[in-house]
Amino acid sequence: MKYMPKQIQHIMTDSIEEYGLNKFMEMVFNCLMKLERKFFLQETGHNLNKAKGYRFGTAVDFGKSLRLEIPRDRLGNFYPLLLVLIKNQEEELSNLAFNLYSKDLSVRDVSDIFDNIYGKHYSKTSISKMNQEFIEEVEQWRNRPLKGHYPVLVIDALHSNIRRDHSVEMEATYTIIALQEDMTRDIIAIEHFPVENASGWEEVFLR
Repeated sequence: MKYMPKQIQHIMTDSIEEYGLNKFMEMVFNCLMKLERKFFLQETGHNLNKAKGYRFGTAVDFGKSLRLEIPRDRLGNFYPLLLVLIKNQEEELSNLAFNLYSKDLSVRDVSDIFDNIYGKHYSKTSISKMNQEFIEEVEQWRNRPLKGHYPVLVIDALHSNIRRDHSVEMEATYTIIALQEDMTRDIIAIEHFPVENASGWEEVFLR
């Protein structure tokens, strides 16, 4: 399949800001809500209550619309705590998403984030399990097999304000998006390094 120059220009201009960043946020939030439902059902222990698919919803982050897959339960008792945070703390959730996918984030750091979100609602054991399952899902996504050929790769670093302890710094998240043969797009890689430079890109491509 051949692409006209204007098609490629349009894809490269729009992919990172309108697809890559939003898709990145959607992946994080959908994963967290799925895990939250699983442990909600375990904690409540109601024999008649089961997972019951998803409903689609939207949220706004960075001025763009996010398409969310909101998990449902049979009895209609489950409402993701994360949705409340998305509505009320847009900046904090953006930082959370970047931090959860950060390259050098330790298991303890992820556990602390989960405790801040869910600590008043779930047991320590459930939070620890949610933390571990999230890390495993991230690693499965990072190590998934890729296709042998992509006509176009769009690479860029997204620079965002990230809170570190008591300060806020502008840091880079390296993103690679592939255009597939059917003109759909797929995120190939998301890696976090504080600074964008040649050595950072070399490490991303070698992973």
